[in-house]
Amino acid sequence: MTSSVVADFLAHFVDGADPDADPRQGRVVLGEDQLVIVASTDDRITIDLESVFDVALGEVPEALRPHFDGAVVLGYERDDERRTVVVESKSDVADRFADALFKTILNGTEATVKHPDREDGRVRDPDPFRAPLYVTEDGMALRGDGERLTIDPGDVVGFGRTTGTIAGSDTASETPFQSR
Repeated sequence: MTSSVVADFLAHFVDGADPDADPRQGRVVLGEDQLVIVASTDDRITIDLESVFDVALGEVPEALRPHFDGAVVLGYERDDERRTVVVESKSDVADRFADALFKTILNGTEATVKHPDREDGRVRDPDPFRAPLYVTEDGMALRGDGERLTIDPGDVVGFGRTTGTIAGSDTASETPFQSR
């Protein structure tokens, strides 16, 4: 692992490639660009965070429920194949791990933002701008092209998914936020 360590703890895990396997104990090390789960010197799972397509807290697959109460389920791609790994630790550790994992994956993600603003009492419709997204103590921050926008989660009153063209690019789905 070449990046700094974000989280390091012991946990039980199951590689989704073998859902009938019993959970094993291992060390979970989350870095800024990858997650490594080490059961032994020769037995490890390394996941590039860029390959992660899903993270779910407490939604354990049916076949693994007898082994896990609450866990973090991570979906990722390797060799053009979708895979999963289930990681469980004490509930407070699993919660903090899920938070750290979401934050690590989201930080620096490019987003296209179109944020209507008020100017002299009128709502103006500015052009979209691209900005990296960062999770902060205050919520979510987008900084780029001389623009800075911070969204407090308490101000979000709704969100939805839509398809369309933003900044000249077709999008499979966008999540527009409505805020106060």
